[in-house]
Amino acid sequence: SCNPDGSNSFYTPQDHTGWCLLLLPCVDSGYMLMSADTDANGKHSVIANFTDEPSKTAVLEYITNVTAGKEVAMPLVTIVYDDSDAAAGGIAQVTGDFIIKDPWPEEAYTGAA
Repeated sequence: SCNPDGSNSFYTPQDHTGWCLLLLPCVDSGYMLMSADTDANGKHSVIANFTDEPSKTAVLEYITNVTAGKEVAMPLVTIVYDDSDAAAGGIAQVTGDFIIKDPWPEEAYTGAA
C-alpha cells in the first residue's frame, strides 16, 4: 500500500477513502482520475490529471462534499471535459471548465431506471 488508508492508487483506487484524499500530501500534489478498467497486470492507468489550482480546488470541493472526510471509499465518478485538454500519451491535463458527476443516471435513484 502506498496510501495511509491502505489503498494503492494504481491497483486499488476504489479503496482510496475521502479522509485520505483530504490529507495535505494528496491536496498538495493534485488529483488523478484512474481508468475504470485495468491492464493485464491489474494496474489502472491515469487518464486525467488535476494539478493546477482551479482544478485541484474543484476536485477538493467535490471530495469534501461527497465524503465529508469520512473513511468511506471515494465513489466512481465521471469527468466531463473539453477534448482539447487531452495530451499526448492519452492523459488529459484538465485545466479548463469540467464537471465531476456521478456516472449513474438520475433515474437510478428514483427507481425509474
